[in-house]
Formats: sequence, C-alpha cells, structure tokens
Amino acid sequence: LHQEVANQIFLTFGFPLVDLFATRDNHRLPLYVSPVYEPAAWAVDALSFGWDQLDAYAYPPPILIPQILGKISVSSCQILLIAPWWPRRSWFNDLLGLLCDFPRELPHRSDLLSQRGRLHADPDMFHLHVWPLSSNPCRRNAFLSGLQLSLPLQGESPPEQSMMLAGNSSLIGVFEGKLIPSIPLLDA
Repeated sequence: LHQEVANQIFLTFGFPLVDLFATRDNHRLPLYVSPVYEPAAWAVDALSFGWDQLDAYAYPPPILIPQILGKISVSSCQILLIAPWWPRRSWFNDLLGLLCDFPRELPHRSDLLSQRGRLHADPDMFHLHVWPLSSNPCRRNAFLSGLQLSLPLQGESPPEQSMMLAGNSSLIGVFEGKLIPSIPLLDA
C-alpha cells in the first residue's frame, strides 16, 4: 500500500502500535510482524500469538481474512484492516459486525499497490477499504446506534430526509437492519 495512503489512514484513525502482516520491504509502521523470521521484525506470524489489548494495522492476504475476523472476535483489540469490499464472501457479514467506525474507501490511484518495486496493474479491482474493527461491543454498538435503519419500523414513516452522510458516501452493506455507508478516505 502506498505510504501516503497509509499515512492518511493513520491521520484519520490514529497511529496503531504495530503492522501485523508485513516484511522489511513493506511495513507501514516502525513495529511490524513478519510472516517469516526477520531480525528487524517485532514478532513472527501474527496469527500465532494473542491479540488482547492490541491496537494494530493489518493488510493481510485476502485468504486470511476469515481467520483474522475470528481472532478479532475473541480478542480484546482494535484493528485497522485493509481488505476488499467483497460482499458475496462468506466472511463479509462478520466483517460488518466488527465495525466500530465508518469504512473508508481507499483512493483510486495507479500507484496504490506495489510489490517488489512493481506497480499492480489494476488496484481498483480489489475495491479496497480500511475497516476499523473492534472486539469491544460498546464501541460497535455505539457505531451501529448512529446509523439509519434500512427499513422503517412497523407503523413508522420513512424519514423525510436521508440521515446518510453528506458528500460522496455510498452504501456498503446492511448489518442488523442498519445501513452502513462507506466514505472516501480522502473526504474523511
């Protein structure tokens, strides 16, 4: 992920303690966890240790997302997860259930993603977002309580004005009957 975009994420949400899925070539925070032994890494294999009290940033391979969501749900932690908007995946509802703030869509830029100095040909294909996740039910419920219902309750009229966020927000999903919008990262 381009460092400027990572910096904007951290300016929006605060600087986490550790980058959980990184190497010496792509870590976005000074403290990082590598998938293999590296002398400069804080630890090896982010899924192999407890995440209690952890405040972290994670841009994992998508295949690990179900394991990561499971680990968040049983740990006392906050994670800024970079993951695609893939609403048809079996894990997507679990992702929405751990949100504690609005997901932010990453900017459309040709240099968004690179690996070993080579740019990804089409980074827009991933529909990447930063998903602020928490295992804390109070934080999650506070976020959900401020969202608009997807349908009015029986006997209620639909709202005269939309309670959706102004600007370039777009609907990203529905969880427990609440509409979840996404905000462009740079508009946040």
